[in-house]
Amino acid sequence: MARTRPAHPYRPGPPLGRGARGLRQRRTTRPGPDRQGRLPPSEDALLDWFRQGHADLVHTLTRAAPDTDCFAFLPAPSPLAFWARRQTHETTIHRIDAQSALPGRPRPDPVDPPLAADGVDELLLGFFARPGGPLVADPALVLTLHATDIDQSWTVSPTPTGRTTRRGADPDAHTTVSGPVSELYPLLWNRADPRQCTVTGDQRALPLWRERARVQWRHSPGGVGWPRFTPPRQERPPHGPRRRRTPGAPRSGWNGPRPDPPECPRRRPAHRRAPHPDPGR
Repeated sequence: MARTRPAHPYRPGPPLGRGARGLRQRRTTRPGPDRQGRLPPSEDALLDWFRQGHADLVHTLTRAAPDTDCFAFLPAPSPLAFWARRQTHETTIHRIDAQSALPGRPRPDPVDPPLAADGVDELLLGFFARPGGPLVADPALVLTLHATDIDQSWTVSPTPTGRTTRRGADPDAHTTVSGPVSELYPLLWNRADPRQCTVTGDQRALPLWRERARVQWRHSPGGVGWPRFTPPRQERPPHGPRRRRTPGAPRSGWNGPRPDPPECPRRRPAHRRAPHPDPGR
């Protein structure tokens, strides 16, 4: 049977997270070809593939030493605590993706409120507390999210040059989104319908979030990915932009023109030279 693409844009990741592999390997070896996110050869083996990946992930996190030193990109008590938290939320969002792709299922299972609140914390105070990125607004906006079931709030303030995030509500917010934290969590990850929450005030905030709130990943030379954010614009050097040399034009440096290097005939290696016609020479 040919595989069909699910209705929701979902692609299974590798059975063991790249960060968790770093805990196990201490980033001293490269992952094997079976850990590159390739699907198993048959659909019958897909569930076993995921179960094995889950067992490997739990085994790696539980057996790692508390003082393990490895790559981490957000503040945490330790790299181990960071990756345990990151893999928990990554697996939760992928579970929502998988259940959303099932035909005939109205909605994914809700997320437990404590886990959902921690996921909102990680996203707003972790990912989007970093500088750069397309989440900006001109004019500035203030968006407050209020979890009605746990009485907790967060505020995001995009500006033309960046944004700020913090816990707590802003009484002067342009937009307030209220609802259970299990609805706010997938909503911020663009996995839920905002109609499940109550939106008051300026209606531009949620479309702006859905369009510009992105966490993009790239592959590093060491085999570990990290979020890609647009770095702040740097000042140009005092000497101005570097000029491109027109093909055929003489070379010139910053201290004046300089001649092209002299033409040197290319010599063949000794073992490929033709023998001299006079052997006695």
